[in-house]
Amino acid sequence: MIALESLDLTNMTRSAKGSIESPGRNVAAKSGLNRALQDVALGRLAQWVLVKAEEVGRRACLVDPAHTSQRCARCVHTSRHNRPSRDEFTCQQCGHTAHADLNAAINIAERGRACETAWHQAGSPALPRRAPRIRRRRSTGTAEPEPATA
Repeated sequence: MIALESLDLTNMTRSAKGSIESPGRNVAAKSGLNRALQDVALGRLAQWVLVKAEEVGRRACLVDPAHTSQRCARCVHTSRHNRPSRDEFTCQQCGHTAHADLNAAINIAERGRACETAWHQAGSPALPRRAPRIRRRRSTGTAEPEPATA
């Protein structure tokens, strides 16, 4: 089972410039982040992971990304105060500490397992597939004509 966050990349890369009445803050940093997100093409990467997983017979799902980095993987307490820094996760309720990315990955995997369980409980229905795009090769015009058959 492969679980990926269903990120809304359009909203994540929205401009921070603001307007004349209410100008944005940290516009240069936000534009740098937007450029980096668009350069790595996360949406295309996620699509390829889903396609390749299906080709080898693995299940993959997109899970809700809400609060995956703020939720404690041990006691499920969710608070923005659980993230005192970018790399550190410390639960305010149970005291669990971990690297923030590891804690979020555990939460994403748990949501993926819940997705898989729900799919099995529904009777493992066939999943809708996107129709493959047919790509036609362009002829270069240099091909030799086919021999005539009698």
